[in-house]
Amino acid sequence: MIPFRSEGRKADNLSVIAELRRRWFVSTLSIAAAIFFTGALIVSAYTYVNVMDANESVVLMNAVESAEMLDNGSLLVTIQIQLDNPSDLELSISTVSWTVAIWNYTDGVNIIPVASAYNGTGDGLTVKKKSVETFTYQVIVSDSTRLANIDGFINYSMTQGQDYTLETVPYVHDFRVTGWIADYPHDYQTYRETYLNDMARIDLSYRDGEYL
Repeated sequence: MIPFRSEGRKADNLSVIAELRRRWFVSTLSIAAAIFFTGALIVSAYTYVNVMDANESVVLMNAVESAEMLDNGSLLVTIQIQLDNPSDLELSISTVSWTVAIWNYTDGVNIIPVASAYNGTGDGLTVKKKSVETFTYQVIVSDSTRLANIDGFINYSMTQGQDYTLETVPYVHDFRVTGWIADYPHDYQTYRETYLNDMARIDLSYRDGEYL
């Protein structure tokens, strides 16, 4: 009977050792998982803060508008504006658009188009971190119909006590730039994740003297 008891104790000991090993493995795995997810959470929070800081710090500034009569009677319209990226992240520019018009309030709001320019996705423009990108757009307006519309506005304004020339007409410049912060994903589709698109998106405008 003694050998039987000895074997039983041995089996019990092996069972205890196996259980201890199992518990050690489970505990180690749990600790490793906790460390992993804690690290992932810290990285995610750090990334979120970086992207939000970049989104809030990137601005348009120093817009300069001009209109100049050329010797051939055409009109040269120009805008120069800067995009300031003080963040530690690079910007990928998607689109840049610029339009110039005259807002005629004589009969409701009648918009007289003057000039426009557009750069679409694929131009590959990037704005480096901690840098300033200067955009300069120029359009020569030589179309007789457009020039006649501007002259018509000038002539009508004279009857209202305004003395404008082609160079001093209150042109309304509408400049807009869109893009993404670095290479962060921005094509989420599900409702719960679409806010991430806005977080990484840059959408800045300058219109009629105001930065929007």
